[in-house]
Amino acid sequence: MSEFDDYRARIVDAEQTGNPAVFDELLADDAVILAPGMPAIEGREACLEFVTQVLATMHALYERQVTCDSAEVVVSGNLAFDRGRFAQRMTPRDGGDAGPDAGHVETQEGHYLWMYRRDSEGKWWLVRIIGSVAPETSYTPIGVVRSPYAETDQVPKGPGAKHQAEGVLEVRAALEEGLTDIDGFSHLYVVWVFHQSEEAELLGQPPTADRPHGVFATRSPKRPNPIGLTVVQLLGREGRRLHVRGLDMLDGTPILDIKPYLSNVPADQLRRGWMETERGQPAISSGS
Repeated sequence: MSEFDDYRARIVDAEQTGNPAVFDELLADDAVILAPGMPAIEGREACLEFVTQVLATMHALYERQVTCDSAEVVVSGNLAFDRGRFAQRMTPRDGGDAGPDAGHVETQEGHYLWMYRRDSEGKWWLVRIIGSVAPETSYTPIGVVRSPYAETDQVPKGPGAKHQAEGVLEVRAALEEGLTDIDGFSHLYVVWVFHQSEEAELLGQPPTADRPHGVFATRSPKRPNPIGLTVVQLLGREGRRLHVRGLDMLDGTPILDIKPYLSNVPADQLRRGWMETERGQPAISSGS
């Protein structure tokens, strides 16, 4: 087995186990990830952050069987190219194809290209990761929540619960430009993943209820699509870190989206950012 065969086997293992250690070892300082439909992710720190978040989220949501076939390694001087076909079978961690959600098992195929560069001491570094697999129903987190809550029982729940916890929404470095002008808004919607939810329950009894209710009539984390929605107050921005108040998520929660919250906030507390100052804007909708 060549060293590139070993690298490939370890990368496939990382995809299946969620352990990013091989990327921490191999990624070059000027590494770049090119993924379908996304801006280029540039630099070792940004690439490692992206890989770590994606692996952790995918491992929490799915059991993944990953294969690489038709692999070919081409070495040209101090550059090496490992290319071939990439396939993965993703089974939701709620019973998968052995249970009623068998139709939700996804199989994805595409091509990959990993480019390595050899340094003066003979060590190979991973400098480009290029993939053509474009999932239709899964999403890549845009960042992560930094919260004071480590366990679910620490989060206030039930009628009258007050969410005053402060923390940070940390957006991936490659997406920082997308935060331009966000600091003009007072409150934000945060769409996120219940990454520790292991199964869905269509009927359940919340702790404060006296009888079971349907999942779509509650805020239970045990949902068919384990997605949460929270409104937070924006306290300030520091680069790609948004300091907020009102968190009800666990530390490390993956973030899927952030957008301005524009309704049901008292007028004396609500700011509409650039919508207040720029002409020609459409009427503001109360929808999300």
